[in-house]
Amino acid sequence: MTAFITTLPMWGLVAIFLLTLVLLTRAADILVDHAIHLSQDAGISDVVIGATVVALGTTLAEVAIAVSAIFQGVTDFSVGNATGSVITNMSIVLGVGAIAGTIPVARHNLSRVQLLLTASLLLIFAACLTLMSGRGYIPRWVGIVFLLLIPAYLYLIIRQNNQDKKKTASTPVPAPPDKKTATWVRLLWIIGTGLVIAISANALVDASVEIAGRLHISDAIVSATVVALGTSFPELVTAYYAAKGGFGGLALGNIIGANVMNLLLVNGLTIAFSPATIYLPKVFYFVTFPMLLLVLLLVGWFIIDGSRDEIDNKEGIALVAVYGLYVAAYIFVL
Repeated sequence: MTAFITTLPMWGLVAIFLLTLVLLTRAADILVDHAIHLSQDAGISDVVIGATVVALGTTLAEVAIAVSAIFQGVTDFSVGNATGSVITNMSIVLGVGAIAGTIPVARHNLSRVQLLLTASLLLIFAACLTLMSGRGYIPRWVGIVFLLLIPAYLYLIIRQNNQDKKKTASTPVPAPPDKKTATWVRLLWIIGTGLVIAISANALVDASVEIAGRLHISDAIVSATVVALGTSFPELVTAYYAAKGGFGGLALGNIIGANVMNLLLVNGLTIAFSPATIYLPKVFYFVTFPMLLLVLLLVGWFIIDGSRDEIDNKEGIALVAVYGLYVAAYIFVL
């Protein structure tokens, strides 16, 4: 695959990049849909499904890219994609949703934002310590800590959902009718879409690295901006229509949950299992890390501020402006 991609002209690389983005996100949606129905058929709790299958599904594209990057030895690409996706989701995705319709805030989301902020500070602190002794890199122990935090996060989600169920009426909400599909058919869909995801992720990384090389820019920059926006595009559309239809609170919870999995699972896998040390370009210290902290603190303030119970249009515009600043800073660095 790599040998073929390196022979393509620039327009061919762009075409491969766009095609694999579409295939990656669409195949991930189909796989998650069948996995959810299989879990329901097996009698697994909706809470457990939401905290595992759906949570993983929202970051499946990034996970596939991370695994592919590990095998190809371009792990800084994966770190850039996962970290850039957090910034993208919490700024332009959430901002567009708030512009389309106000987003109610639930206080229990604050604990997940705090977890995101804590993990981000740990990542930045460790990277800054290594920068003081020479070239900045991410120590392997950071990835191990991130992976160990995932069970604690899932426990937090399950406990919160159980508490919410006790507060609400016990009348069950009927699930939408689903045409019964044979288990073996669903398994074939999962295997087939899994193969599409693996091939698409591999080709996407190859094309992105080749494009970055020809433009003489870091592949970490490409992954933190263009690839991060591309893999977050389904969440962008979902947030827009969810907020417009009056389900903005659900959009907020899904966005924050996806970001926790991006930071802990995707970065955790990449850092812990990288075959080589992950060195960071200087732009991470001057742009990525400051913008990551800025957007997390801003969203945290919107949630904790007692004078409001929603993220409104003005705050949505502010979040979109933060994303614009993020992209502009990268362009300035280039």
